[in-house]
Formats: sequence, C-alpha cells, structure tokens
Amino acid sequence: MSNPDNLERDDYTGDLRPAAGGGDVLDLGPEFLVESEEADFEADPGTTDVLEAVENGEVYFPPTDPVVRPANNMEGLVLQGGFADTALDDPDESPSPKRIKYNDEDVADRVIAALRNDAYTTDLAIDVDVQDGVVYLRGRVNSLDDVEQAEEVAGRVAGVEDVEEELEIV
Repeated sequence: MSNPDNLERDDYTGDLRPAAGGGDVLDLGPEFLVESEEADFEADPGTTDVLEAVENGEVYFPPTDPVVRPANNMEGLVLQGGFADTALDDPDESPSPKRIKYNDEDVADRVIAALRNDAYTTDLAIDVDVQDGVVYLRGRVNSLDDVEQAEEVAGRVAGVEDVEEELEIV
C-alpha cells in the first residue's frame, strides 16, 4: 500500500509520524509554537521577611550574616574575608595561610595510625616510608581493593604530598 504523505503509525502511541528513512522534518504547525516571555528582573526579587513571603506567596531569601571579627572601631566589628562594606568596594584580600612543612617521621607515624584506625586497612601488612612528603606503601595485600583503600587512607593524612604504592597483590 502506497503512502503519499510518507507517514506511518507509531506502534506504541498510534500517532502518525514521518516514515523511517524518508521525509523532511515534521512540521508541527503554528498551534505548537510557544512564545517565550522574558523575565522581568526590574520587579522586586523577593523578601527576607518569612511571614510576608508566606502571606503573599513571594520568594523568600533568608538573610545571610557576613563573617565578622572584633575591631577597635565605633561598631566594634569589621567584616572578614569576601565581604565589602558596599557593592562598589573590592572585597578584603586576606593572605593565604602558610603551608605547614611536616617532618617525614611524623607523617609516617600519622599514616601508620590512619591505616591502623581504618576498619578496612587495619589488618593489612603494609610498611610505610616517607621522603619529602611522598608516602611509599610497600607490602603484600590480597586484592586491588586493598591497594585502593590503603592509598585513599594514606592520602587523607595531613602533610602527605603524594602516595606511591608499591604493594604486591598475592
């Protein structure tokens, strides 16, 4: 049977659709066009008063207090990091904290403690060596999961720059 419009029925919905392998893009017609309306950003964006928001069905924005620290000024406080007195001011640039250089022996002790305190790695026979913040894990384990877990636990310890595993799976 010939189909001059090159349409076929969808087996699932029963709707007509373009036949497979032929035809142009389906023209849905003007009834399917949706005109979009641009949002009006000049209106009130919402409120910080929860009762007003509930009563009037408005968007509620909870107030956010900036982080402050004590100061010797009239208010007794000064804004801390990331906030400015007005939108025209640049935020305060606080210096980054200094990196703490850890002793390799201390790092090794903390890695060993972390491995012993983790339920998954507590029974693994792993030797730990640290050189310039790089942790070397050596020993024999039963599975690749043991290797991955040991690496992950060692990597969480403060002062660890990198983890090199030299573990053998038996």
